[in-house]
Amino acid sequence: MAETLINNQAATGAGPWIASGHANQIMALVYSTAGAAGTTVTIETSHDKTNVVTELSVSAPTATPVATTQRVYIPAAPFIRANCTVWAAGNVFATVQMWRNGVPLD
Repeated sequence: MAETLINNQAATGAGPWIASGHANQIMALVYSTAGAAGTTVTIETSHDKTNVVTELSVSAPTATPVATTQRVYIPAAPFIRANCTVWAAGNVFATVQMWRNGVPLD
């Protein structure tokens, strides 16, 4: 099951922290409606919701997250979120799928 990090966002700002449970692999997808040129979305992880690591930065996300810059596996951390750091146009979305030992988490 995919977790939504941000949904149809048309402004700067971070989504809520999502607990990754006991995941040891996370796949993040970032995409947009048409016209997201100039927009940047980052996927961030944290162990304490204070100290943040940027795992992925996607500039001008497209409508289909097929490029490796928009779909990437990242190390598991206790918390993950998406952050629209620059917004210029379009509506952006970010989701994650999490696994533990090859089995999707619900």
